[in-house]
Amino acid sequence: MKKKFNLLIVIGMYLLIYNPPLLGAGMVRAVGPFRNMIWVVAPVSVVYVLCNLRWLKANLDLKAIVRTECILAAIVSYYLLVRWLNGNMASFPGGDAGIDAKHWIYWMGGDISFALAVWISLRKHGQDFSDLLDHLIVTGTVMAVTVILAYLVPGVHAFFTKRMIDYGVTLAEEMAPFRNFGFAANLSSTASYVQAVLASIALYRGVREKKILWLCLFPVLAFSANVNTRAATFFILSGMGAVLLSLFCTRDRRQILVYTVFAACAAIAALFGLKLLRYVNENSYAWLRSGVPGFLDFLFRDDIQMTGYFIGLARMSSREVLPTGWQLIFGTGTGVLGYNSKYDVNSDVGFVNDLWKGGIVLSACFYTLYGRMLWKIFRNRKIPRQDGVFFAVLFLLVFVLNNIKGSFFIHSDVMVVFWLLYAALEWNADKGETAA
Repeated sequence: MKKKFNLLIVIGMYLLIYNPPLLGAGMVRAVGPFRNMIWVVAPVSVVYVLCNLRWLKANLDLKAIVRTECILAAIVSYYLLVRWLNGNMASFPGGDAGIDAKHWIYWMGGDISFALAVWISLRKHGQDFSDLLDHLIVTGTVMAVTVILAYLVPGVHAFFTKRMIDYGVTLAEEMAPFRNFGFAANLSSTASYVQAVLASIALYRGVREKKILWLCLFPVLAFSANVNTRAATFFILSGMGAVLLSLFCTRDRRQILVYTVFAACAAIAALFGLKLLRYVNENSYAWLRSGVPGFLDFLFRDDIQMTGYFIGLARMSSREVLPTGWQLIFGTGTGVLGYNSKYDVNSDVGFVNDLWKGGIVLSACFYTLYGRMLWKIFRNRKIPRQDGVFFAVLFLLVFVLNNIKGSFFIHSDVMVVFWLLYAALEWNADKGETAA
């Protein structure tokens, strides 16, 4: 029974975090926007939470949950009001201009409900925060297996690519020779960031609990992240930095020394592994290697001929991308990702899009909300001090990096993982239940 329950949890996590393209072209056309797995997982989660409402009231901090939902509802209402006042409601709820509002509705109704459903079910089955981390790492490992299979077996990669094309990922075929390995909807961005986050958690648990299995899974998860998104390297380095900071809390010099040696060996192994990739997939090797000069160009070049993750930031100094006047303060209700003809602006920088959507007002609300949530994790007394430091620092760095390219204040793979962890860490009425 326990194995079946654990399998069900992993399946649910995989569906909502990675949103795998399960349907063929005919079914995709038939169901339209309902092809997103959140339309399957979210209703089940909401019903489960409502059926366990009495248990929730007795065991979780219902006031904190309701308060968070009300804050998010107020933010979404403000966003829709700004959209309406600026005449940008025409395409809502369909089309590109309505994507953000729909994502926020997914976020409130899906991500949080799923996080609560998972935590309630784990608690009722006698499991704790450590088990939640186990399920997340197992889910990430399943994803990593699909990445490795696609990387090594052309037929598997072709099948996954065909599914992504059916789902409307127009660049899937173009990127297929050198990236987009695995079975997920956002392989070139947030799915890979999740793999980097889970790699960091596996590394932390391996060092903290002295478990070889978690340490062995670290390179597997890291590979599945980097092979699809070069920027995942920065997420992994951020995670390794968070691990190191958490170890300083223990003041265990031997543990810090062991971790430093392991990190150095991992870096050397990564360099040799990159060379070996040349004999497996030369296109992938060339693409990964080209990311190094792209980053150096960002640091040291003044022109905008560079390519890569930081190109949006580099181009900000050479063109007008920020709103002005009242629009800078209150926003316009729409982003400028992929060129917005109404405002004649194109930028993929996340915080720039956030300013266009809701101005300084909306950005300040988001940064305050998430800053407070991370601060609560950092100061959480229900878990060991080093755990609070690790998770708070990890997600602070992840949020900053993720907000460079694309807005993360929406429903995304990364935010699903964050809400799963936050619900378990901060919404317990019992102060002793979340210790890892």
